[in-house]
Amino acid sequence: MSVRIERIKVNRDGPLREDFILEPSDFNLIYGGNETGKTYLVEAIVKMLFGEGRNSAFRGVLRPWEGVGGSVRMSGLPRCEESVSFTKSTSEGERFGSYFESAGKALPTDFSKLLVVRAGETSLSSEPDGVGVDLLRDCLSGEGLLDEIEERISATVQGTACVDGEWTGPERGENRTRRQHGSSRDSLEDLFKRIEGHSSAGINALQEDKAALEAERASLERAKRHHAAKLHAQLRGLEEQIGRLPDEEQLAELGGKATRFSDKSVERQGKEGELASLEPVVANHGWASEAVGLYGHLIGRREPMMKGNPVFLILTAVSFVTTLVFGFFGQPWGLGVGAILTTVFAWFHLARGSEEPDFAPGEIQELENLRTEYEHRFGERLTDLAALQARAEALKAAGIKADILREELQRPEFAIDVLLQAVHAAFQHFAGEEVPLEEWEGKAADWRRERKDLETSKTEIERQLLLLGVSEENFLTEDPGIEWNAEKAQDLEEKVEGIEGQLREEEDERSQLRADVAAAADQSITEEWETLLAGLEGKREEAIGDYKAITAEIIGKKCVHEALGEAREDENTHIAENLQDPQLNLDLLTLTGRYESLVRTQQGTMLLRSRNDDEFPLGMLSTGAREQVMNALRLTFASKALGEESAFLLLDDAFQHSDWKRREDMVAYALGLVDRGWQIFYFTMDDHLRDEFQKQAENSLGEDYVYKALSQGSQ
Repeated sequence: MSVRIERIKVNRDGPLREDFILEPSDFNLIYGGNETGKTYLVEAIVKMLFGEGRNSAFRGVLRPWEGVGGSVRMSGLPRCEESVSFTKSTSEGERFGSYFESAGKALPTDFSKLLVVRAGETSLSSEPDGVGVDLLRDCLSGEGLLDEIEERISATVQGTACVDGEWTGPERGENRTRRQHGSSRDSLEDLFKRIEGHSSAGINALQEDKAALEAERASLERAKRHHAAKLHAQLRGLEEQIGRLPDEEQLAELGGKATRFSDKSVERQGKEGELASLEPVVANHGWASEAVGLYGHLIGRREPMMKGNPVFLILTAVSFVTTLVFGFFGQPWGLGVGAILTTVFAWFHLARGSEEPDFAPGEIQELENLRTEYEHRFGERLTDLAALQARAEALKAAGIKADILREELQRPEFAIDVLLQAVHAAFQHFAGEEVPLEEWEGKAADWRRERKDLETSKTEIERQLLLLGVSEENFLTEDPGIEWNAEKAQDLEEKVEGIEGQLREEEDERSQLRADVAAAADQSITEEWETLLAGLEGKREEAIGDYKAITAEIIGKKCVHEALGEAREDENTHIAENLQDPQLNLDLLTLTGRYESLVRTQQGTMLLRSRNDDEFPLGMLSTGAREQVMNALRLTFASKALGEESAFLLLDDAFQHSDWKRREDMVAYALGLVDRGWQIFYFTMDDHLRDEFQKQAENSLGEDYVYKALSQGSQ
């Protein structure tokens, strides 16, 4: 019965844009261009049939597709009446090859590579010529009584050997069972070692270490509380010092008062200076007033009567009033200018002719004395009564100004002594002693700087207190005898935490150990330790017995296998005979058009022999020629490995290295395999190969041919 694939379903994922479902026929052509998921589809089918685990020929060569889903349903498997489905989750022990092994037919290790040709990978082996000796031996050795006996010895045992006293071999079958029994024995031995190594002494030692560390930590905790109390006392002291210093508002008020005192002092000194400058002028005012009357008496009735100019009279009056205003507002320059203008305008108004009057005896001398005194007082000669009157008026204005200044200096706001005393008192309050006026500014700066330094120190102590995290009610005034050390406290904390972690681990280990012992002994975790240990001992003896039994079985079978090997005929002879298989020779000639047989030398080199008896090493052929030879070999090898039965071939662009002329023959050969009972799946992205397959398949296969194109999909 031929092995056939009945249905393929691959869920869309990766570059495959829609689910692929195929009810295959004898020959199946699947076409897919770039980015359609052809390679993904091939690798998904390979994963589901042959896996990619430790024993798979495809381990490490397939891409790590994560979302592979679907199934491959197959019929005709040995000892299976019904169809079997393979998925990605199928266990490695239930893949395609395992069904032949369970039926006593040991397939070659690389058997799956006989049925699958991935694009550009036509070689059957990694050896230089592409055909391994193991593959030749497995596929082409003769079958006889020795083989029937050896079939009862699993491939696992056959592949097992004793190396340096240790039995090693494939991780399956008896070896897997032996390993499992050995693991059970070792696990039980480890449990007994854990029991022996786990005692209460270790926990007691840890608890003692923890108690010592906690006692030291408690002493440091008292030191921290005492340190916090000292810092708090320092903080209160700083606050008292700060409280004795003026704050910024008080300093600003002191500065304001000092500034006002300074401004008042400067203003008062200015007014006093101005008043002092007016005193000589005021002193001449009385003389000038009397001189006006005397001078007018002496010359008044003798001066010619002239009518004054009324314009100059008005100007004189305006200048006089202006002079009074400037004097009132303390403008010396305005006072001087006004006085001069008043004199000039008055002179023009009262000016007379140059006619000299007549004087009585003695009046001339008296007049001369008056003029001499005038010149002495004012530095200029007296010309007439108008000039004297103008001078008198100007002196009168200065007198008024002096009276105004005296009045201003006597007002309450100029009584700066009170302000001086207030500032002196304020500085003395904060300094505790009298502060000279010239030191006010420096003292205020010192207080501001001192307060800033104290505030900085206070902030730092507050920060330290905050870091300590000790509340005021927990302050300790009594000295515990040790200094607070934050680094040491942190170190102790970490050590205590470390020991607590070890204790938790020990407790967890104790609980886990009890649970592991109970599980291994098939006992309840609530049983007494004696009961658990007794049950564990029984399990250990059982595991040791099982391990010894399976080891003895493997050793015995291995000895039989080696004995059979010694009795075998020369396998090279069998291989050489099978390489002369007529069908193989026909396939070689059909595919290559040149080579008609394959021979193997004593040295193991594979040679191709032409019709002219020329021989060429297989490893030296071109890629296209090697591809053709390998396709012929895989069909022969697969058929013989299956006991001359047919199966299926998965060909992923297996003819891509052949030239176009040779492709026609390759396509015809692939289609001809259907007549020999093989089910063919050809996957291609080559338009020429697709067209060639379609043309020949439609002519030769009819309904035994299925074509399916993969959808490009949307990106």
